[in-house]
Amino acid sequence: MAGHQLLGLGKRDEFLHGLCTPGVRGDGLSVMLWPQPEPTVEDTMTPAGAAPTQICGLSLDDFLVRMEEFHGHASPGVTMGGFMVDAAWRQLGDAPYLNAAVETVVCLPDAVQMLTPCTLGNGFLQVLDWGKFALTLYDRKSLQGARAWLDVSRLEDYPLVANWYLRRPENQAVEKDEVVRAILAGGHGLVRVRPVRMRAGLKDQDKVPTTACPACGEYHPQRQGTLCPACAGQAYYDL
Repeated sequence: MAGHQLLGLGKRDEFLHGLCTPGVRGDGLSVMLWPQPEPTVEDTMTPAGAAPTQICGLSLDDFLVRMEEFHGHASPGVTMGGFMVDAAWRQLGDAPYLNAAVETVVCLPDAVQMLTPCTLGNGFLQVLDWGKFALTLYDRKSLQGARAWLDVSRLEDYPLVANWYLRRPENQAVEKDEVVRAILAGGHGLVRVRPVRMRAGLKDQDKVPTTACPACGEYHPQRQGTLCPACAGQAYYDL
């Protein structure tokens, strides 16, 4: 956990404690209460008047630990992505052949890979560089899916989240853990989700023919031409 910005060195309990406010139970015992976000009609992920306690079956504590282990630090984008994955998966329901598509290269791919079986390596996650904070989970056989996105219209009561997402100058002086706390307080209420039908699966099912590059001898897809990209002048390294 060395080098982690939020949960390392025993700070996880302190962080979770910071999400709560003092309260008193009916029997007079002092307790810490989760913040209560304003309920929304469309928020079916968390009961009205209650703060979220789980993301994709993980407790918030376990989610934060897994995020640090996978992503390298506590991230507002991955935290928001967790609620988006959870919302889309619940909307989609049972999907034996789960695939995912994310519409940004930032943070959301890690949220999907952390919480679902879909990864870049197995080909069940496709990343679209559209710069939109949205994702879709779908069944590649039935093509039924659910798309989730951050709803900017719901950020009025969460100025820290709004400043972070809209990249306002005010966000520069705010620590990431403060934004994460605000996102955890808002939970599913910050997310919109709707069913969609895919036009086609995004995973390439066809075998890709390969050929040897005459310059370096390494094999590469034939569609790239005779020379591999590196030998054709696109190398990102020097020999």
